Amino acid sequence: MKLPKFWAGIAPRWRWILLAALGLVGLLSASAALAFGPYVRHRARVAASRYGAELEIGSASPFWKGVVLRDVQVKLDDVPSATIALAEVTVTSGDPRVVTIHGGKVTFSGDLDRIQRELAALRERTKKHDGSAAEPAAKTEIHVDGLEVVLHAGGDGLEADVVGLAVARAAEGYALDAASAQVAFRGTTLKAAHAHLDLAESGGSVALRKIATQS
Repeated sequence: MKLPKFWAGIAPRWRWILLAALGLVGLLSASAALAFGPYVRHRARVAASRYGAELEIGSASPFWKGVVLRDVQVKLDDVPSATIALAEVTVTSGDPRVVTIHGGKVTFSGDLDRIQRELAALRERTKKHDGSAAEPAAKTEIHVDGLEVVLHAGGDGLEADVVGLAVARAAEGYALDAASAQVAFRGTTLKAAHAHLDLAESGGSVALRKIATQS
């Protein structure tokens, strides 16, 4: 599908911001997935610290197959440009383990080059930690819905707000859906409802394959 000229101009960098939400959720899942039992908050914080993250959990409610964390605030040493607040995280044990994010907001503030460098550092830390683990990391399946992603990159002339973001793993990459999106880029503003993006993953890189909107 040929992209509109406006989208073609910003897509190569904008997809990094969308994937950033997924990466941050993945980091949280690796931390929260260990958070079972009476010391759920403590264990979650200890696990998160291995990835350079600080977690503050408003409440934790166990159920027979896992735990529900509510009002989760995340700070990342490697990504100081990000502010993360998640409404609810449900971790269900099993093979694979399932982590579901319901609602919340991720805000990035800063120029795009800086954000990408920070995210690259976070990925390297995650790979280093997982690669040094005594046992293979448990397979985790991540689901996201109702997430808001906001970008303030005034120096690059880009402001964006994506509402109702859902992220799902697809056969060859990722599928992202949003209830609405507004992007302002160098004096041009685009508003879209019911936006859909397909991101193809190959050889460790991710490429934008398709964009579809209703408006």
